[in-house]
Amino acid sequence: MSIVGNDPKGSIPITTAGRLRTLLRSKPEPIILIGAGASVTSGVPAAGTAVELMVKFKWCLENDRSIDDPTVTRASYWPWLLKQHWFDQDKNLADLYPSAVKHLLNVSEDRRQFFKALINPAVDPREGYLGLAEILHQRWVTTILTTNFDECLQKAKNMVGRPHQITSIKTASDLVMFSSSPRDPQLIYLHGSVDHYTDKNLDEEVRTLDPQIVDRIQPMLMDHPIIVVGYRGNEQSVMDNLFLSQISSAHSFPHGIYWCTRSADGADALAPKVKELASSLGGNFTTVPIQGFDQLFSKELWGHLREEGVRPAVPTSSSSTLVPLNDMSPCNGASLDDLDMVFMFTRLKAYSEFLKQWTPDSYEEGWTLETAEAFNLIRSTPDGGEPTLAGVLLFGKSVERHVPSATIEFEASGPREWLIDCFGDDVDFTSEGEDTATMTSSVSGSLWAQLDALLDVLSKVNNDFRLKEETSRQVRSYSPLAIKEMVVNSLAHRDYSKPETVKVSVTPNRIVATSPGGLVPEVATKLGEQSIDSFIKNGGRNLKGYRNPVIADLFYGGGAMDHTGSGLSDLWRETVANNGTASFDTIADNGAFQVVIEARPEAIDNITKTAVPASSDVVRFASNLLPFSHLPEMIWHAGCTQSAAWRVIESAKKADMPCPPGHVFDGRFYTLYDLASLSEKNLTPFDPGDIEAISLDELVADEGGRNVFVKLLNDFVVGHICNIGLYYDHRHKRAYYTRTDDEEERKITYRARLKKATRTVVRPRRKSEDQSILWYEHKALEFRLMDFGTDWALALTSGYAFTRNGYGQFINREKTNTLSTKRAAKDFNANAHNDATFWMSMIAEGNSELFALRPSGGATVEDFAPTISMHARLPTASYQESAFAFGEDDVGEFDDFQELAEELDQLSSLIDDELADQTESSEGNEDDD
Repeated sequence: MSIVGNDPKGSIPITTAGRLRTLLRSKPEPIILIGAGASVTSGVPAAGTAVELMVKFKWCLENDRSIDDPTVTRASYWPWLLKQHWFDQDKNLADLYPSAVKHLLNVSEDRRQFFKALINPAVDPREGYLGLAEILHQRWVTTILTTNFDECLQKAKNMVGRPHQITSIKTASDLVMFSSSPRDPQLIYLHGSVDHYTDKNLDEEVRTLDPQIVDRIQPMLMDHPIIVVGYRGNEQSVMDNLFLSQISSAHSFPHGIYWCTRSADGADALAPKVKELASSLGGNFTTVPIQGFDQLFSKELWGHLREEGVRPAVPTSSSSTLVPLNDMSPCNGASLDDLDMVFMFTRLKAYSEFLKQWTPDSYEEGWTLETAEAFNLIRSTPDGGEPTLAGVLLFGKSVERHVPSATIEFEASGPREWLIDCFGDDVDFTSEGEDTATMTSSVSGSLWAQLDALLDVLSKVNNDFRLKEETSRQVRSYSPLAIKEMVVNSLAHRDYSKPETVKVSVTPNRIVATSPGGLVPEVATKLGEQSIDSFIKNGGRNLKGYRNPVIADLFYGGGAMDHTGSGLSDLWRETVANNGTASFDTIADNGAFQVVIEARPEAIDNITKTAVPASSDVVRFASNLLPFSHLPEMIWHAGCTQSAAWRVIESAKKADMPCPPGHVFDGRFYTLYDLASLSEKNLTPFDPGDIEAISLDELVADEGGRNVFVKLLNDFVVGHICNIGLYYDHRHKRAYYTRTDDEEERKITYRARLKKATRTVVRPRRKSEDQSILWYEHKALEFRLMDFGTDWALALTSGYAFTRNGYGQFINREKTNTLSTKRAAKDFNANAHNDATFWMSMIAEGNSELFALRPSGGATVEDFAPTISMHARLPTASYQESAFAFGEDDVGEFDDFQELAEELDQLSSLIDDELADQTESSEGNEDDD
């Protein structure tokens, strides 16, 4: 082992990420142990943060408060925590994790719900997990141990489409799938699974690991180097059972343990048991300073090895105990002689070059077989190997002999003249009527051949013609990209275990593709009660679920499809942009999937090949996005001792020091304001020598940096909204106008899209009997920041707030939800556009082009605020009107406001009764006192 250096005390060897790359290149391949630190940037809290969330969760349960209530702060639950007998102020929160679970999540269902929410963040895994998934696919690592419960690695696998399969071992019954030399990567959950109620978190539970797990893993620890990332080493079970108690039997881990530490922490930050392990192992224990999990796996490991063109490892010949997925299963009766090896070499060479991996200049059988096995196109057997279903479908010499249903039945029906015009005079009609005829054909061969052949056939019905407009242009009946996505979807996602074939039927105005096999469980679960047609047409993307992961991966490598889960969404977008429409549905009780693409609606003159636009085919839609035109280039930050920005600002206020709005992250106070200039001219809470600036691009690229910027920019927008006279409800994260002291009803005149308009922003609701005011209805605005690459925008959503006094006294939450639902149910597209225009005008303070946001924080700091400007226009786009046609039952009548008024009157009576009950209760309490 090459020792790069030592820690400051000279006792623990130190090396670099380059040594880890050497391990990945070598045999035996390393085992990786990942802890909670690996998942922090992917939205899963670390141990210390998780403990505080448990405290908040428990406090809310005991005080009848919502965990999502923004008014519940540390000041609410921390005094309660200090009174708990098990809490030790002198210990790090992370060290109290087992005790916290024991005392705060003692009810099983509470415990399950808490961890379910904790390990399923609404964000995708970050680049570290994506890099790890790529490394697993290359087989440089085949065994991952984790102390976590999350599914970050599995999600990353789905995002990149590789590796095609990961064996998850979560329970004792799963150990039958464990292998000391796995063919497919295996992920072992050391502490069990939340889903199976075997999660090991309690103090008693984490003192020892399951002996069965230890017995299976122990031999591997002696025979492989071990890389530890994102793990503090504070758990007695892992440290004792896997490491300290195994020193003798594992011969002091001769291949070495490589313990990754954050660069800023150093060896001194190692937990006591880790130091004990290091002392016992001597030179066999090495620390590896890293910037973080994401940087290590995405750049230092996967990025470097990919650039260097390192070849995938040769798969082991041992068979996996996990039942292969559909296209990874062996193709019965097929042998390697049934594959076109040269064609396979050509495709794999192109894909490997795309991945920047080494490839031979000309055909080499050995490289082809190794790479094919790495891509699950063949599987090792005692006799040498056999093709998988994917191997035969993609590279078989006679696909239909092994998979008879792997064909496409094509049918075209319509006027004889149309068919002849499309397919030529020698078209062979299957059937003929007086005015119409039908032709059929069968498309077979490898999936590559079927893809090319069917696209060629469909190109013949995709007529191009000249559309007569103010400026005439050439158009096609269908978008070629939409046709390609339809065909690829039919081939890559169909169920090849079914005897039915893919069927494609064409008429002069539509193409219908029906493929065996409905939605896979992952997709069905994500959709829930929503139909896939509705999901796609409402802008849904990233709908991933692979019935045939190998075929999908090779199609991706061949440029036929993407791994983003956007194929059908792209089909819809391209079709609508081409003035057509499409639909998506499952049929035969989810036994098949059908895609229908409708052609452009124009009537084509068959002689001149021209057409005039349909009379009502295009409608312009406006988005609810308000784009930023200028953002600060630099973000300022300085060290601080407080854990929250409000504490920094509060202490500065007490010391009569200026302090701008900001956010505390990782011991640093971040702000959009020029902190250096502010501190140069004023005495501030910050050390001038510790003030630094980071570019916006660098901050957003850093771990956790995007969240910091979103928080800072969101607070800046809130400050602007308050400065222009709106009331911001921090609890519900919405802004609205209050009534004035002089008038109960408030109206505002503004510049609408075409003319000046007046809008009632506060309206009193009265009793029908005596016209006394029951409550106030406020037009409200909710907003959120969205980024599109390097561009940012503010998404505006109009809603309502309901108060008792016209200011900030809200009515009962249940009544608020009912009123909001009833009121918003009558807001249609035109209303929504008018609402967005109104709020845009208010935020822009009447400006019609660019405008700057007003800073907040007081006169002293506002001079050091950045200029943040926005466009005072909502982006628009044009689409075919028919593409957005809904059924009669989907939208209510526009004049149904009498029904709404009656419903609101009924709700008014309920609220009146509630207020009366509260008044009587209050008077009764006073009498009791």
